[in-house]
Amino acid sequence: MTIGTFNTGLIYNQLIGLEGVKFDLNKMSWIGKAASDPRIVVVSADSPIKSFKDLAEMKQPVNFATAGVGSAAYVETTVLLNVLNLPIKVQSGYNGNDDQLAMRRGEIIGTIASRSSWQQYVDNGYGRFIAQIGGAQKDLPQLSTLVTDPTAKAFIALVESQGDLSRLTAGPPGIPEDRLAALRDAYRKAMADPELLAKTNKAEKPIEALVGEDVAKKIKAALEQPPKTVEMLKAAMSAKEAPAAAGK
Repeated sequence: MTIGTFNTGLIYNQLIGLEGVKFDLNKMSWIGKAASDPRIVVVSADSPIKSFKDLAEMKQPVNFATAGVGSAAYVETTVLLNVLNLPIKVQSGYNGNDDQLAMRRGEIIGTIASRSSWQQYVDNGYGRFIAQIGGAQKDLPQLSTLVTDPTAKAFIALVESQGDLSRLTAGPPGIPEDRLAALRDAYRKAMADPELLAKTNKAEKPIEALVGEDVAKKIKAALEQPPKTVEMLKAAMSAKEAPAAAGK
C-alpha cells in the first residue's frame, strides 16, 4: 500500500555501499519513470570556450560550480574532471540559482547540471551548452562520442542513466504480480493523459515515460559498474572539501 518517488542519487549510494542503505534497488517493484533530464556541460557566453575541445585544451584551470560536497552534482563533476583530465577547479556550495548568478558575475566559467535548469539561461544568451550526457536531443554532441578512454565511457554511461531515469516511482519488494500489473497499467495511462501532457509541454517539462520492467532493466544496468568506477565514486562522495584543479 506504499509507493514512493525519489532521487536517482540512491543509485550512487547503493553502488558505494553507503552506511544506512537498507534497500536493494534491484528488488524494488518498479512502476515507472516520468521524464528524462539529461546533464549538460554549460559555460558562460562571455568565455572563450566554444566547444568541449576548447575546454579540454585550456592552459589554465577554470572554475566550475557544483552544489555541496557529496551531492550528486559534486560527485558527477569531480569524477568526470578526473577521468577526462579536464583543467577544471571545482567550487562547491552553490545551491538553487546561485551558480547562474555567479556565472553572471564572472566568478565561475561553467558547470555540469541538468539541461532543464539551464535552458532558459542559455536561451537568454547568458550561457552556452558545449556537450550533453544522455537525452534524445540532437542539437549537441554527446559527451560519450568525444572521449575514447574506457573508464571515462563507463562513468559517462552511469551519468546518462541518472538523467534518463528522472521522476522514478516504485513500490517495495514483493508486491503481488496482479496488483503490480494494475499499478503499472494505471501509471501508463496517467503518463498518456492529454491534460497532463498539455500541462507538462506548456511548462517545457515533457513526459518521456517508461513503465515496469523497462525501468527495472535500466536500474540493473546502472548498478553494474566496474570496480574502478565504484572506487572513484567512493572517493568523491567521501570528500570533505573540493579537490585541487585537475588537468593541464
